[in-house]
Amino acid sequence: MVPGVATRHQYNLLRSAMLLAGDVGGTKTLLGVFERGDPRPVAKAVHSYVTASFASFGAILDAFARDMKDPVTVEAVALGVAGPVVAKRAVMTNVGLEIAAVEVGERLGTSRTLLLNDLEAMASSIEVLNADELISLQDGAPHMTGSRAVIAAGTGMGQAYIRRRRGDGSSGFEGIVRFDQATNQFVPIPIDLGPSTDQVFLILYGTGFRFRSALSAVTATIGGVSAPVSYAGPSPPFVGLDQANISISPTLAGRGTVNVVFTADGKEANIVVISIK
Repeated sequence: MVPGVATRHQYNLLRSAMLLAGDVGGTKTLLGVFERGDPRPVAKAVHSYVTASFASFGAILDAFARDMKDPVTVEAVALGVAGPVVAKRAVMTNVGLEIAAVEVGERLGTSRTLLLNDLEAMASSIEVLNADELISLQDGAPHMTGSRAVIAAGTGMGQAYIRRRRGDGSSGFEGIVRFDQATNQFVPIPIDLGPSTDQVFLILYGTGFRFRSALSAVTATIGGVSAPVSYAGPSPPFVGLDQANISISPTLAGRGTVNVVFTADGKEANIVVISIK
C-alpha cells in the first residue's frame, strides 16, 4: 500500500475484466478502459488529464479511478510513454515523472503490464486504424517492401522561427530555441519584440492544417492573448509540411515563457512554448 493513494481493491471491484491503455505525454495523459475486440479493443471510457498537474503517475491513476462511473477489474495494462523505457521503467523526457511497470501492475491488480515508448505504441496501431482515422498528406504509390516512418509532434519547443519586419522596410529571421548542454534539453531564446515600429511574426510549422475549411476557421493565442493568423497552409517546397504565420502583439513584451495555442476547425494542436523578453 502507498500512503495517500487508492489501494488495489479500489480499482478491482467489477464484474468483467477490462484492458487499460494509456498515452502518457508531456502535455496530457489519456487513460481508457477497453473491452476485447477484433481487430482491436473497443473503448468503453476514456479520460484526459494535464500531466504536469500531477506529482506522480500514481496520482493520475487515482484521478482516473475517481472519474470512472463504475469500478473495473483490470486484466492487462499497456502504456505508451513519452520517454525511453529501460528495464520496464520510464522517466518522462519533459516532465520527469517516473513510471514502473511493476508498480502500475500492483496498483491495478495485474501482472500483465507493458510499458513502451509512445512512438512504438503509435507504430503498432497503424495496421488497425479505420479509414476515417487516416488522412493523406501526400498521395503516392504504396511499396510493399518500403520503409515506414512514425513522426510525432509532442510537448516542448515547437519547430518555428521569428520573422521580423522593421520600420525601415528591412526584414530578417531569428531562432526561438537553443540546445542547453547543461540540462540536455532545448530551451527557448527570449524573443525581443523591439521598437513599436517592428512587426514580429511567429512562423509555426506543422501538418494537416492546410485542410482547414477557411482561414477564418484558424485561431491562435499567445499567452492567452488572441493572435491574428495571416496564413495557414502548405509550406513549399516541403512536401506535406504546413506553416502558419502568427502576429505577436507588442503588448506581450515582458511576459516571459508563454504557451502558443493553435486551433484549426476546432481542433487544437499540441501546445508550443516560447519566451518573450
